[in-house]
Amino acid sequence: MRTSAVLMVSIVFFLVMASLCKTSEGFVASLTARRDQVKAGKRKHTSKDRKTRRRLRKLLNKEKELERKLTDITKWVKKYKSAPRSKTSKGRFSGADVS
Repeated sequence: MRTSAVLMVSIVFFLVMASLCKTSEGFVASLTARRDQVKAGKRKHTSKDRKTRRRLRKLLNKEKELERKLTDITKWVKKYKSAPRSKTSKGRFSGADVS
C-alpha cells in the first residue's frame, strides 16, 4: 500500500471514530437527561402520593369526628325527647311569645 492510501484510510478512520464518539456523547447525554427526568417524575409522583395520603387521612379523621358529634347529638335528642315535661311550662320552644 502506498503512503497516501494509508494516510487517507487513517484520516477516514479518524473522522469516523470522531463522529462516533461525538454521537455517543450526545447519546449518553440524552440517556442521562432522560434518566434525570424519570427520577424527577418519580419524586413528583411520590410527593403527590404523600400529599394525597395526608389529605385522605385528614378527611377520614374529620369524618370520624363528625360521626362522633352526630352520635352525641342523637343521644342528646333522645334524652331530651324522653325527658318528662310539665304541661304548664312555657319554655323557649313552647310557642309562647315572650316580649
